[in-house]
Amino acid sequence: MWVLCLPIFFEPQPSQKARPLVFIIDAAHPDMKNVLNPVQLWKRDDDRLLEMVERHYSQGHEIMVLTRSRSTKGALPTTLSGILNRAKRDKKPDNIRLMTYHGSKGLEADVVFLVGDCEQLMLSDYCNQAYVQADLSMNGEALAYDDAQGDEVMRLAYVAITRAKLYCYWFMEENAAGGNGLPKASERVDTSRMFFEDFRQ
Repeated sequence: MWVLCLPIFFEPQPSQKARPLVFIIDAAHPDMKNVLNPVQLWKRDDDRLLEMVERHYSQGHEIMVLTRSRSTKGALPTTLSGILNRAKRDKKPDNIRLMTYHGSKGLEADVVFLVGDCEQLMLSDYCNQAYVQADLSMNGEALAYDDAQGDEVMRLAYVAITRAKLYCYWFMEENAAGGNGLPKASERVDTSRMFFEDFRQ
C-alpha cells in the first residue's frame, strides 16, 4: 500500500519534545519490496500538475488528486476537467478521483497528487480548558487541545501520502512556510532524507 518502505520524518516543535512526530510506515506489505520512489515536493503549479496527471493516466495508472478541504480545491476541477472528461469517455471515471485528504482515508491509488499543505489553523484557550476538565491532557498539560491539533496535522499528511502505491507528488504554495507559528506538515519534512525529493528550488 505504499510508495516507499519509509519512515516519514517530521521534526518535532520544541513544545512537543516528549512526543516527537515521527511516523513509521509498515514495510512488511508484500507490495513494498520493489517500490523505491520518494515523495516529490513541488511548488504549486496547476499546469505542471495537469501534465503529470495526463502522463500517468496515459500509462494506465489509477490517480487521486487530494486537497486539504473542499474550499481549497480552487480551480482544480476546471484545470482537470479535460482529463476527467476523457476518463469518462474511456469508461474509466474512477481512474482519476478528486477528493480531500480526509475523504481519501482507506482508499489508495497508483499515483497520488497532494495539493496544498496540512496546517493547524487556530489555537483555542476554551478547548484547552475543556481538555483539562475532561482529563484528556497528559500530565496536566495546559495546551493539550492545541498540541492534539498539531499532531492531527501530521497524521493527516501521513494519511494523504500513504494513499500512494507507486508515486506521490506534493504541490504546495510558495508561501508554505507559515508566519503564525502554528504547525504545518511541510515545515517538518526532512528533505535531507532519501524519502523526499525537493523540486521547489
